[in-house]
Amino acid sequence: MATMQLALEQHDGQFYPYLRVVAVNAEEGASSASDRLASRQPPSAYEKSYDSTTSALDDAESLLSDTRIAVVGHEEREFPSLVQQLSDTSEQLQQLENRLRAVPDDWRKP
Repeated sequence: MATMQLALEQHDGQFYPYLRVVAVNAEEGASSASDRLASRQPPSAYEKSYDSTTSALDDAESLLSDTRIAVVGHEEREFPSLVQQLSDTSEQLQQLENRLRAVPDDWRKP
């Protein structure tokens, strides 16, 4: 999220191939993380945390998809809004991560 945000913030209308690579990699990384977590079965005591986490990751993945679409389509007018959304989502994910650090490792191990 942060890399995509930074790339959009620094974009000056050039180097679309680089920006496209960043967007695709960010989307694929989010998808991989979301898929890995979604494949896990948490203990019933952690289902609420699991549900909120998978929902947040799905939302982040969707935002990164929207960002990739805007980048590939050279829709620069969308970039400021996407930068703000990426920033907000990054902050929400950080807060979620901080809350989840209290969850025991027993259900997260493969």
